[in-house]
Amino acid sequence: MITTSKAVTTGVVVLVLLAGGGYVAASDIGGELQITSLTQGQEGGADGDAAQRATAERTRTGSNDAADRSSTGSDDEANTGDEAATARATNAAPSAEAGENRTVPEGRVTDLDATDSTDSDGEIRSYAWRQTDGPSVAIEDPETSTASFTAPSIDAERANLTFVLTVRDDDGATATDAVTVTVNRRAEEDDDDDHLHPPSAEAGSDRTVDEDATVTLDATASSDPDGSVQSYAWTQTAGPDVALSEPDAASTAFTAPSVDSVVTLTFEVSVTDDDGRTDADTVEISVEPDTRESSAPSDGESYTRDEIARAKYDAAFSDLGAERAGRVEELYLRQPFANATSPGEIRTRDELANERYESDFDGLDRNQTVDVQRAFDGQFGAAGSEGEHSRDEISLAKYDYEFRNLSTETAGEMEELYNRQPFANGMDPEDVRTRAEIADDEYGESLDELSRETRIEIENEYHEQFAADDGGGE
Repeated sequence: MITTSKAVTTGVVVLVLLAGGGYVAASDIGGELQITSLTQGQEGGADGDAAQRATAERTRTGSNDAADRSSTGSDDEANTGDEAATARATNAAPSAEAGENRTVPEGRVTDLDATDSTDSDGEIRSYAWRQTDGPSVAIEDPETSTASFTAPSIDAERANLTFVLTVRDDDGATATDAVTVTVNRRAEEDDDDDHLHPPSAEAGSDRTVDEDATVTLDATASSDPDGSVQSYAWTQTAGPDVALSEPDAASTAFTAPSVDSVVTLTFEVSVTDDDGRTDADTVEISVEPDTRESSAPSDGESYTRDEIARAKYDAAFSDLGAERAGRVEELYLRQPFANATSPGEIRTRDELANERYESDFDGLDRNQTVDVQRAFDGQFGAAGSEGEHSRDEISLAKYDYEFRNLSTETAGEMEELYNRQPFANGMDPEDVRTRAEIADDEYGESLDELSRETRIEIENEYHEQFAADDGGGE
């Protein structure tokens, strides 16, 4: 029995001193624990040998188990490491985009834009801007995708400032890109043209309007090649004086004066850019007397185009688009309205269609279309009451079909021709053209593709095909 022991380690051999004076040597050879009794004590016997053999056996078994566990653990750790390495290898690095190189004048607030940076398998988590070359500047918001700085004052003609962008994605991968901003020295007054570009003023196209029309002057097409337009100033330089609504805005308006003959008003717009440079442009507005008043019947109360436009659409006639301007022109030409009806009470085809069938005019079937057209024409007098030709006669003359066999759209057009008789100057039905036919014959386009001015011209040409006493109240 071992009562006292002392272990001495020498390399891979451990000597255990027994109380009886003997030694037990334990060694690890080839990963297997071996125990050897060097000196047998007096109390050693069969029982002691058996105990020693049992202890040795247990020790060897435990050692091997531990070795197995250690080996297994190492394999697991290695496998985990391999998986992590594989995961890291599949992450795609982000793509940094610092923007295009460019040139700015000294003193200009300049943006650094990294918003085009991308990550194909994730997202950008952080941005970092830093300057690597050129006169030092303070970067505003350097940890955002859109930083900025103020171009410094320089002594040389120009200086290059380089900025490096670093982006990091959600897997920790990074990418960099650089952009160079060239700063040009501001020229002295005597050589400004060599370095700075003036703005370009655009006052719009010359045009002709009716007297009393609301006219808009628009300079929003003005531009500056190396900056932006900062201010506008409109002035009138010729013609009868008018009041401009907002002379310091990009767009302003005025009411055309009443005239007996054509007069021309000239306006100039001056624009100033962010470098203090200016440019000017002019536009001529010719105002003509409203000679088309004679197209409307003279008996009964009549209204101007502006009055009708404001009553129907709460806008000046000159501000209406092509379709609405055409509708107002038709109402204006077909005055006076029956039964002294005011413009606001006159119903358009769409309004009648919605009231009767809860649909736009273009969405009606054939019978509904004819019904709404008849109701619309009735607002200007007894529709078709003075007709020389029947619906069938008009349809056969124009299309060689009876009225009942016409398509929905054509039936509506023929109903209007029937209702608006008599035709002017004894015209035959086949010679009277619809609006669509006029548009195709004279412009080669459909009606809805034409400009506002052309739509108005077509409405007048169409109206002139009917006798002067078309419409009118009783």
